[in-house]
Amino acid sequence: MSAFVFCPAPSISVSSLRSKFLAGSSTAFFSRAESRKSFSTAAKPTSAEWVKVCEESELAEGDRKVTKVDGKPVIVTKQNGKLYAVSATCPHLGLPIKKGKIDPEKCSITCSFHKSEFDLATGRVLVWSESVLGIPGANAIGGILGQLSKEKPLPTYGVKVESGSILVGA
Repeated sequence: MSAFVFCPAPSISVSSLRSKFLAGSSTAFFSRAESRKSFSTAAKPTSAEWVKVCEESELAEGDRKVTKVDGKPVIVTKQNGKLYAVSATCPHLGLPIKKGKIDPEKCSITCSFHKSEFDLATGRVLVWSESVLGIPGANAIGGILGQLSKEKPLPTYGVKVESGSILVGA
């Protein structure tokens, strides 16, 4: 499988390039490479603090709620009778993933912007920046954009039901 690799000029940092990219600047150099990195699954955080999201009866099968945990947006969803809690921010470019497509069969969520797909249980990357906004023929651009940020898992959170309330680990 062929992928594009981002090769910035020595004086440009990835974070400044990311800022320029998000602001609309598109000055960059690219080269081709034949490898793709893989990452291990994300570990569930352990914490004594829990944040109430809602009552269990308020979250139907297939639904999702977005809440804040330690000031960060978190998606809580029920898929196939099981609760999951993941970051509502895609680790690719920091764009919102809260409205991403959830596939109950694969138990995954896909970012609407660049089609990065993550396992809901572990946060593991299933697909990294495949296209741009789902536009046909934009896969090469999605691959280029995938190089703006190295592949990393979607953060996951502990989730439990206690006394009828859904709680997320802070």
